[in-house]
Amino acid sequence: MNSKDRLIQAARDILIEVGESAASVKAIAQRAGVNHGLVHHYFGSKEQLWVAVVQHEERAIHQILEDRTGMNSSDFLHRFYRPEMLNNPERLHL
Repeated sequence: MNSKDRLIQAARDILIEVGESAASVKAIAQRAGVNHGLVHHYFGSKEQLWVAVVQHEERAIHQILEDRTGMNSSDFLHRFYRPEMLNNPERLHL
């Protein structure tokens, strides 16, 4: 795993453990085993690192869904959730 991936994984783990406001760049870098300057090098800011964490998790969810169902997420949602939303619009909360 490269430094960027280790930072994303460390940020994810720390986010789960202590929450966004308590997570520091130094703690994330220390957990990843890299210099904290790499957070800014790869992501520009801690906020952009959070974006990268969410994108990484989103890709993982899409892959799990495809592996388990054989469908991409759009097809899955269209097939299983669209009829439910059309038949029960009161269940749809935005």
